[in-house]
Amino acid sequence: MPFRFKTYYPGKSPVHRCDPRVKIALLAALSVCAFLVGTIAGMGVLALSVSCCALASRIPPKALVAPLVPVGVLGAFALWFSAVNGAGAEAGTVVALRMLVLVEASMVVALSTASSQIMGAIAQMMAPLRSARVPVDDIVVTLTLALAFIPAIAAEISRVRCAHASRGAEAATGLRATLARWGSVFSSVFVGLFDHADSLARAMDARAYGAAGERTSLNALKARPCDAAALFLGLVAMAVVGFYSLRG
Repeated sequence: MPFRFKTYYPGKSPVHRCDPRVKIALLAALSVCAFLVGTIAGMGVLALSVSCCALASRIPPKALVAPLVPVGVLGAFALWFSAVNGAGAEAGTVVALRMLVLVEASMVVALSTASSQIMGAIAQMMAPLRSARVPVDDIVVTLTLALAFIPAIAAEISRVRCAHASRGAEAATGLRATLARWGSVFSSVFVGLFDHADSLARAMDARAYGAAGERTSLNALKARPCDAAALFLGLVAMAVVGFYSLRG
């Protein structure tokens, strides 16, 4: 079966139209708030908020629910571990909800924002570091290439597995045969990725990447009043939830 991996779902929902810098900032604030909240009620409020954002994004539910399956297994293990060590079911439930909330929020941001928008937002947010001679552009390009290689790796794995299946290599059963089969798949994938990386390096060198001069952006991000309102309301809501959780 071909292995498909999708990192972005185009759309015109309010979540899609929101400034990517706002989404990244709210995701960072949510991560901090999730670790400050230590009650089931507080985590329930955060989970409800993330679920509302997921519904508003109009992303296919399957794409949002699929990553939660392995996280749910880890959450069940955390709940069992807390019960065994005497920490209580409430502590384990909070840990499980925290993992689910953070993963789901990350998927909403990732699937509703193109990789070019994410990288542009990170570049603008890191722009002040240029005065300290931090290679912001090189960092952003590295992250961009890492994101771009995710679907490339998926396509390469699918191609290699189809080639092996056509030669009857998928017919073998058993643990040893399975490990040997996947070892052969990944060795072929790594060789193909090194070839892609070499081609990419030559293409960047031919286009004079790294030449001196100020870098510009084709589509500069511009914040709107609704983006500022979303950022303000989101930060205030998370501050209130964190405050009442710590107070309780």
